[in-house]
Amino acid sequence: MTLTLRAMFFMIFIFLLAGCGNTVEEVLVNDITQLEILNETETKNGKVVFYKTESPIETYGAKLLKKSGVDWEISSGTEIPAIKEAENIAWGVSSTKDETTFFYGLIKNKNIRKLTINGTDAKIVNRKKGYNLFYLLTPNDILSIQKNGEEGVQIKGYSDGGELIYQRLDFD
Repeated sequence: MTLTLRAMFFMIFIFLLAGCGNTVEEVLVNDITQLEILNETETKNGKVVFYKTESPIETYGAKLLKKSGVDWEISSGTEIPAIKEAENIAWGVSSTKDETTFFYGLIKNKNIRKLTINGTDAKIVNRKKGYNLFYLLTPNDILSIQKNGEEGVQIKGYSDGGELIYQRLDFD
């Protein structure tokens, strides 16, 4: 085989490889309409993607995406409505196929600088405009508050100085 023929096959191979795999946007657009991506954060579990949609009402969501070969796949996620005026935090929870609990949400109160869910620190994504975002990926068996046989979620928000400024306890 001549050198130019080898070079041509190599270039075709590279071109085909470059075209393989889907993007985060392609995965989400197939699942969600009227999408605005707010943030993408790489984690050891994959990629957490926060988004906003206005179909049919203003809704915020988060998806945990994992690589499957060269493609991204949705592993977990859910959506929540926009924060009501009186609320400081709105949140959602979902479980993944590999027994991981995925908490995420919106923080309206910009004074909340640290957030814990059942005593475990959540990751906060600070944004200049709009709500701050948060997420926590943890094994299912770690997060559980029991009361009268029910499982609950306790969310606490702290200021820069460590003062407790938000607390909420929810049971199913």
